[in-house]
Amino acid sequence: MIDKLVEDGTPLAFEYKNAKRAFEAESQFIRNSNRFPLTARGEINTFSIFTELSINSINESGVLGLVVPTGILTYENHKDLVSVIMENNRLISVVGFENEDFIFSDVANVVRFCLISIGGMKRKNDFTEAIFNLRAIPEKGKIPFYRINYEQIELINQESKTFPTIKSPKDHEIITNIYSRIPIFINIDYIDKGWNGSVNVMFNMASNSNLFSVNRKEGSISLYEAKFFHMYDHRYGSYGFEDLKGKGGRGLPYTPAEKYADPNFAVLPRYWIDKFEVDKYKPDYDKSWFLVSRKFGRSVDERTYISTIIPKSGVGDNAQIIILSERYSAIAYSYILANSNTFVVDYVMRQKLGAATINYYMIRQLPFIPKSFYNTSLIEFIAPRVLELTYMAHDLSGFAADLGYAGQPFTWNDERRFWLRAELDALYFILYGIARDDVAYIMDTFPIVRRKDEAAHGGVYRTKEAILSVFDELERLGLERLGEYGSRVEGGEVAGGWRPEG
Repeated sequence: MIDKLVEDGTPLAFEYKNAKRAFEAESQFIRNSNRFPLTARGEINTFSIFTELSINSINESGVLGLVVPTGILTYENHKDLVSVIMENNRLISVVGFENEDFIFSDVANVVRFCLISIGGMKRKNDFTEAIFNLRAIPEKGKIPFYRINYEQIELINQESKTFPTIKSPKDHEIITNIYSRIPIFINIDYIDKGWNGSVNVMFNMASNSNLFSVNRKEGSISLYEAKFFHMYDHRYGSYGFEDLKGKGGRGLPYTPAEKYADPNFAVLPRYWIDKFEVDKYKPDYDKSWFLVSRKFGRSVDERTYISTIIPKSGVGDNAQIIILSERYSAIAYSYILANSNTFVVDYVMRQKLGAATINYYMIRQLPFIPKSFYNTSLIEFIAPRVLELTYMAHDLSGFAADLGYAGQPFTWNDERRFWLRAELDALYFILYGIARDDVAYIMDTFPIVRRKDEAAHGGVYRTKEAILSVFDELERLGLERLGEYGSRVEGGEVAGGWRPEG
């Protein structure tokens, strides 16, 4: 199109060329002038350049106040800036806001911004006073700050060294205690403490679009997108339901109950891709399925970090693929999936998001129960629940077979699934060493889950009550007697009585 405009000699073509040249010249100056050594890298944002320039202009005894997007402290490509101001004890305070109530009326409600106060080189602070996710400007002297230092940032975000978006002093206490006990998920420097694996993106929905087709051809397979799946559900949304409407009258409609009841139902994608392109992606990966998570989620959503198993497919960049070292079996993936979909991990993720994007380094830095924790009793508790929650259709028979299960898919039953998930959540709260009062507090930080429960169950926050009741019973038994626990799941044994071998 641009070439055609140039050929026609239209003024718009010359305006475009001039604008492009100006952009490229500015980019060259910013990257190569050495004026912005901390922020002139990766995707450059003007607010980051402005912030670095402002910091360099502070009198050594002065103080600077800025209103900038929260990403100035939370984006990985700003970690050097965060390190400099935190290691030198110059960040005095951070007050983070959501724009849900339109403090800035002309700015979208999803935008987050913060007020940061930074001192000159002679103004040293032993800690930073911080708070995030405020929706209104608080009265003077009534900001519920917590105190955080760079050592704690390194504990919580060991790889990126970026600022967590912790919301309150209570949250700061819980998060710090979790990270003092539990290692991060993937730590390339200390593989023996965590898991050996990677977080990956397969196909960019824009730059790889030439590989996609709206028509199914011989040798092509589905291109999975994040909107097709949810927690333990690889058939959450699908094209082909023209008579149904999605949430708010837009987007993909939810899968109807009669389709969930059909083990032969599979998602109809928007695009197809040649299987050859998928096999090229990870040629040494020999499984017929992927463990995936959504790349986008907000801390104000019903749930934020969402994972499941999908059939091996093309995967768009709005989802990320977790691949463990080849020495790990499907059983190990079942631990990771169970761990990923817990309220405790979701709670931690919500304390890290500075925007709606869940970047790969955030997943790597989540606190995950290490492989050394998983003994026979834990395996026999977790794997059958993950199997029944996940294996609802024939297109995941490969995952079931890799776990060692040779039976038919399980029937979708909301009540059974509710208790299976509640039992997994209760167990993981115990594995994380969370006290009962803190379990109750964490559950209260999911207001949409609560609101839906209370509307459906006569004012009772059923999910919280169920998890606490199982938590109490597991605490009474102790992990050494986990095998004595009698499941609350009605209508037959968990996974039909199946147990993993070995």
